[in-house]
Amino acid sequence: MEIIHSVLQSLGFDPVVFGSQVVLFYVMHLLLKVILYRPLEESRHRRDALTMGRVEEAEEINRQALALKETYEDEIRLARLAAQASVQKARSEAEAARVARLATARVEAESLVRSAQDEILGERTRAEAELDQQVAALSMAVAGRLVETMAGPAQRERVLERLREASS
Repeated sequence: MEIIHSVLQSLGFDPVVFGSQVVLFYVMHLLLKVILYRPLEESRHRRDALTMGRVEEAEEINRQALALKETYEDEIRLARLAAQASVQKARSEAEAARVARLATARVEAESLVRSAQDEILGERTRAEAELDQQVAALSMAVAGRLVETMAGPAQRERVLERLREASS
């Protein structure tokens, strides 16, 4: 202990000054605590209380916003599904209408083709009959001229009879 005492004396340590400095430090600490630290601490507590209330309020607003966002996204999803269903239904209806019109057009085309074929067949039959009549008339005219150029009236009469029989 003597060594410590000698070191302190060599450094100029005065126990009275040291004691007074400790007392002054403690007094200063009490004064600062009352004058400065306590108001700062109260201000910090008020700010923390306000901040905590606002943080809780902000968290509640954030939860509400997230709930609204989820609701909005659900509504959008449902709207998209409804729109897709409407589009699909419209496509199906349009396809059904197209198939029906196509079937109707095919039936009408087949009917027109059949009636045209029937008309062509009728005209062909009439043309053939008319042509047969014209051929027969021309044959009779040619045969009549040939018969006129032949020698006898009896022979002429026989040939004309045969021609009439052949044409009927």
